[in-house]
Amino acid sequence: MKLGERSIMMEDGKVVRDGTPSAIVCHPGNVRIRDFIGGDEAILKMLAGKTVGQVMRPASPTAARASISPTATLSVALARMVATGCTELDVRDGGESRLGSIRLEDLASRRMI
Repeated sequence: MKLGERSIMMEDGKVVRDGTPSAIVCHPGNVRIRDFIGGDEAILKMLAGKTVGQVMRPASPTAARASISPTATLSVALARMVATGCTELDVRDGGESRLGSIRLEDLASRRMI
């Protein structure tokens, strides 16, 4: 949801929710708003709007079992973690240099969405 820095949701002519798009996605306030913004899949859509390179952390001392490109979206990173059973991915460039890492807990962080 890329509508603006703040959004206002109205129902029957009354403001029922206002806040940043990510705050509304995480805490819609009622079932009608949750359904309007896409239900549980709204968070996945928010993850698709950022890349791994935008939010990666410094590389861990130990290499992870799987890796991902810094240009991949956060939703792709989540899918790779689920597919590989890893909770951390190395972020590697085309030359396979370790640029950083991303953890499952990072994807659940409020700063990601």
